[in-house]
Amino acid sequence: MLHRDTRVLYPESCYDHDLCLKPPLLLWIGILFLSRALALPPAMGLAHFIAGADANVSAVMRSLWRPDTLISSIPAAPLLYAFFRRIPTASRAVRWIWAHGRVILAVAAGTDIVLSAIQLYAVPQNDGELFSTVCAITIDAFLLLYVLAARRVRDVFLDFPLDVKAGGEQPFDLSHLMDGDD
Repeated sequence: MLHRDTRVLYPESCYDHDLCLKPPLLLWIGILFLSRALALPPAMGLAHFIAGADANVSAVMRSLWRPDTLISSIPAAPLLYAFFRRIPTASRAVRWIWAHGRVILAVAAGTDIVLSAIQLYAVPQNDGELFSTVCAITIDAFLLLYVLAARRVRDVFLDFPLDVKAGGEQPFDLSHLMDGDD
């Protein structure tokens, strides 16, 4: 994968310890939202048993989950895994998933929009279900535009820690300039 030098575009605080561009918070939220059919059930269990969430919280979380969201969560879930495995020793599969992250997210968001629209028009819904479906479509449309249009998202998916063991070069290191040993 190309290790593009984006240091001239973003402040130093935007980089992790491997000198790779950190994913923005909105991208994290977007991936969690798009993989909600697989991520939400464990989150509901944790919220119930650890935090003692009440029935209202569970009802809101259940309104975000429908069986058809599994279809759009399937492409987004490996990307969630790749987020956690974005390290220099990551496998080729993780690197491939990461390199194609924008396309994967666009497919997941587009699929979710289509399935939610079908749900909206084909299945009679009460007011609460209607509201959650319209909200899901709105969030999906925003995420789709964000993933496709944001330069920071594009640059994050172009950046991955170099695999030093496989012959990659060590990332540029400024620490020797800070030591004062000339």
